[in-house]
Amino acid sequence: MGFWRTTTTLLTATAMLLVTMPQTAHAGCVGDCNNNGAVTVDELVEMVNVALGAASLSSCTPGDANGDGAITVDEIVTAVAAALNGCPTTATPTMVYTAAPTLTSTATAIPTVTTTALPRPFPARFPPR
Repeated sequence: MGFWRTTTTLLTATAMLLVTMPQTAHAGCVGDCNNNGAVTVDELVEMVNVALGAASLSSCTPGDANGDGAITVDEIVTAVAAALNGCPTTATPTMVYTAAPTLTSTATAIPTVTTTALPRPFPARFPPR
């Protein structure tokens, strides 16, 4: 049972690592709704609409910098700074594969139960000679 639990845990951890790798939509510029490398006034307005609930997040997913499913004031402020100063240049995320730990089998002794016949005592009516 331990082997399968370890294997399952290893596979789950690997899957989680691949799922949580950085995504390029959020690695760009906060507020760049159309991913063209610049934040414009109409994109800022769209972010405000999402923050107020008048539009869905899917209309500007790069506006959600922390990935919590909402656009907040601090994210709008960051987008305004990007509109005024330009989007920061960032390196493109690269997926790096590392070797996974190798599972090895180790033989372990399993105790066995053995029975030994004990000498039967003589009945009381036949004492030993």
